[in-house]
Amino acid sequence: MSSKVQQKEGVKGSDVYNGTGNPLVDLSVLLVRDGWNKQLEALFLEVLEVAEDDAFVLAFQTRDIRGGKGERKLFSHMVRLLLTHRTRLMIGLLNLIPEYGCWRDLFEFPEVRFHVNAIMAKQLREDVSSDKPSLCAKWAPREGKDTYLAKKLAMELFPEEAKLSQRLKRYRHLVAGLNRQLDTTEIKMCANHFADIEPSHVPGVCLSKHMKAFLNETVKGHGLRHPENIDRMECRQHFKEHFAKALAGTAKVNGAVTRSEEGAKVQTPFEALRLQLDDKRYNPIRDRLSQMRTIRVP
Repeated sequence: MSSKVQQKEGVKGSDVYNGTGNPLVDLSVLLVRDGWNKQLEALFLEVLEVAEDDAFVLAFQTRDIRGGKGERKLFSHMVRLLLTHRTRLMIGLLNLIPEYGCWRDLFEFPEVRFHVNAIMAKQLREDVSSDKPSLCAKWAPREGKDTYLAKKLAMELFPEEAKLSQRLKRYRHLVAGLNRQLDTTEIKMCANHFADIEPSHVPGVCLSKHMKAFLNETVKGHGLRHPENIDRMECRQHFKEHFAKALAGTAKVNGAVTRSEEGAKVQTPFEALRLQLDDKRYNPIRDRLSQMRTIRVP
């Protein structure tokens, strides 16, 4: 797998090359935040034709929040292309998206809403009887914000109910019950139970987004937002104590997951990328693709 490399003059007048000669490596290097364009689209389709499995894995590795780049928008662009050019294979991989990203990623693809509803309904049914439910309920659509999606999911979960209102009532109870079991931070915030929030359980993204709220500080500056509110002041104290323990090394503050430095000693960009794409974390993707290719479509 190679492409023609051309020499050109760089911005500082020196001679530079327009690529590495390997479209897979070129694509990986160019996949940076807010960098999607027609060139990347063409490059991705080129890789898809010559290295189909690698194209799928690279898409998921780009989204992977634990061992990849953690990029949602870039991933969405690639998935849309895969849904267009490899529809059956990509639909077969939809339920793996939450494993590498987030459940809400699935809402980026309305063209496969039927499949998304089925995936979420299946997961919610399993979570009801599980001691360790997934985060599906946390991101499940709610009435008011995502009323249309909530109705569709309620209909998928409770078809035996004749009235939509009854389906939605049972859906609300199911989602609320699972979120209580998950000890979801946002649920406690909405209920104004800030003092009940356990700092060590707050996910890194949530912590970064709501830091000012947890410390009961104004959005601009460090003044107190609700100094008269006992609940908010207790929450502030809990977080300050937790941060002090983290500085002392006796507690952990959740944050964004960083990529492993594995592969730093390899000699070429291709070897480094090959090491990442061949990681066993992505075996489920390759295995699923292999299985689906053996299934005959009538």
